[in-house]
Amino acid sequence: MWSAIVRWTVANTVDLNIEVLAVEHQIIQVLINLLMNAAQALERSDQRESRSDFAIVVGCEVVEGALIRVFVRDYGVGIDAEARNLIDKPFMYSQSRGMGIGLSVCQTILAAHETQLRFEDVEVGTHCHFYLKESP
Repeated sequence: MWSAIVRWTVANTVDLNIEVLAVEHQIIQVLINLLMNAAQALERSDQRESRSDFAIVVGCEVVEGALIRVFVRDYGVGIDAEARNLIDKPFMYSQSRGMGIGLSVCQTILAAHETQLRFEDVEVGTHCHFYLKESP
């Protein structure tokens, strides 16, 4: 699918028996969109020095009791501050393919789960996360 060789690294620090309050197929769609964006960012990146720089890290961790933090981190081209302010607007894109609605759809899905996609400042690439509530 992509010409870049990607090493998928999965970091899971959550007990696999934990259940979250979420509509499964919707959260899967959010993760698919984030992973596709991460892979495309790696493909466009000229900052890689070796094959080990082809990394996407996906993980989750328990924070503040009943909250689960889900994150996706890539080492691709990153998102500049100006683009980050427009990222949840539909039809905003910086790639040669796609319609520019992926992150807008993510934000809509996450809003229905009473959360939002957040971006952290990192030196290289993009680090985004959202929170889900643990099922009682």
